[in-house]
Amino acid sequence: MFVPKLYRNENRTEILAFIHKNNFGILVSRKENARIIATHIPFMSKEKDGILHLTAHISKANEQWHSIENGQEVLVIFQGSHTYISSSWYDHVNVPTWDYIAVHIYGKARILSHEETIAHLDELVHHHESLEEKPVSLDTMGADYVAKEMKGLVAFEIDVNEIFSAFKLSQNRDQKNLDHIILELEKRNDENSLAIAEALKKVKPQNHG
Repeated sequence: MFVPKLYRNENRTEILAFIHKNNFGILVSRKENARIIATHIPFMSKEKDGILHLTAHISKANEQWHSIENGQEVLVIFQGSHTYISSSWYDHVNVPTWDYIAVHIYGKARILSHEETIAHLDELVHHHESLEEKPVSLDTMGADYVAKEMKGLVAFEIDVNEIFSAFKLSQNRDQKNLDHIILELEKRNDENSLAIAEALKKVKPQNHG
């Protein structure tokens, strides 16, 4: 992913928090002499000894798992909020643009063992059920049912070796124009616009004076 220096975010804590919040990512891989393939799936992330690890699973009927079973490099894309920015909001002539947050991760994948797969599924279900009034778990589903369902999936872990993060948030604007962009985004009142407006409030504007 091409990321101009102005829009790079190298704050690891913020990047990991973004991945944790936006964990429904896109797994992209390619088997030798085959076409590129992608799957939309939820990921769990954790750091061990300073290395970021992602775990996920896909259906065994999905041919993509054959492109990751031997330690091939894969790409995972995490997309956050994004919205159109009209140049009519500026106090000068310029082109329209798009503000967004996205993280691209590269790493090598390995297939998880049976025990590791259970641990991954337990963690994933607990993470997403934690706020439910009557949360389900692997235990409430029953061991026999879980074992039956596990036959139809393949779980894997990605050891991350490279991260590209783009937090493109109108950093090239001065405070006056930044404030007006925020105002116009809030007028739209849609989820993406409001989320980007909140992110823009934390941006350090350019000094054009």
